[in-house]
Amino acid sequence: MNPLFRIAQIVVLFLSTSASAETLSELLAKGSGGKYVEPRKEEIAIAEKVFHEVFSPTRSLPRISALGAEIGFEVLSVHGASEEFLFLREVDSDRRGRGMYVFRTRPTSQLVVEAPHASDDLHTGLLAELLFRETGAVAAAWNTVGRDELVEGTREQADLAHLPESVFVAFTRAFAAAYPGGILLQLHGFARSQRKSEAGARSDAILSNGTRSPPRWLSSTAERFQAKYGGKFLVYPRDVKELGATTNSQMKALREVGHTGFLHLEMCLELRQRLKANEETRRVFWSCLPDKRP
Repeated sequence: MNPLFRIAQIVVLFLSTSASAETLSELLAKGSGGKYVEPRKEEIAIAEKVFHEVFSPTRSLPRISALGAEIGFEVLSVHGASEEFLFLREVDSDRRGRGMYVFRTRPTSQLVVEAPHASDDLHTGLLAELLFRETGAVAAAWNTVGRDELVEGTREQADLAHLPESVFVAFTRAFAAAYPGGILLQLHGFARSQRKSEAGARSDAILSNGTRSPPRWLSSTAERFQAKYGGKFLVYPRDVKELGATTNSQMKALREVGHTGFLHLEMCLELRQRLKANEETRRVFWSCLPDKRP
C-alpha cells in the first residue's frame, strides 16, 4: 500500500475534558487547506460506504481504514478518558476540500452537526466542535476549503451547502440511512446589518427546515429557545422571509430519501460570541436542541 494512504491511528490518553477538547481542536486545525477539486462519482460512492460503516454499531475499523485509503482519507482513533472518537480527514498530500468528520462511537442522541462554512461564518466551526464535545451528538462535519474559493477548473464556488454532489452530501445521505428519525443540525452565521428585512435585522437566530412548511417540532424548538435562552428566535417563513435554506444541497439530499430531520440554524454574531465565551450559556442553548424527531 502506498505509505501516503496508510492508516493513521492516534491513541491519546486524556486526563481531563479540556485535554480532549484541545486535541480535537488540533486535529481540526491541521485538517484544513488545499484547493477544492470536484470529486468523481466513484469517489463519492466510496465515501458514502465509509460513512455507512462508521455509523454502523457493528463498524469495522479495518474496513473503514481500507475504504478511506482508497480515496485518500486517513482514520484516526482517539481514545478519551471515558469515550472514543473516530476522526476522518484527507491525507496531507491529497487535500481537495472534501471535509473532515468526527464520530462518537457510543452516541447518546441522534443529533448530527454540520459546519459547511466553518472558516467563513465566524465561530461556527468552533461551535460545531463544542456542541459535539459537550453533548452526546453522533457526529460532526466541517468544510476544509472556504466557500468563496472556486472549484478547480470552474467558476463555481466551493460551497458545501450548495454544491449538488460532494463528500459532504455522501455524509448526509449515510446519516439519513443510519438515523431515519434523527436531526441534522447545520450551523450558519449572519450579519444583522446585511439583512433585507426588519424582522431579520432584529433577530438573534432564524430556524428553518429548508421548506415553506415548517413542522411542529421546528416551531417547538424555537419556542424552547425563547423560553429558556431568551432573545428573538424566528421561524422561516412564518416570522421572517429570508435565510430559509430552500436551496441547501444537504436539505435536498435528505428530502430525496424521505428524511425530514433537517434543522438550519442561522445565528447573529452576538449570539455566536456569547456561545463561544461561556460554557453555561452553551449548556442552556444545547438543551433547547432536539436530539431526534418526535
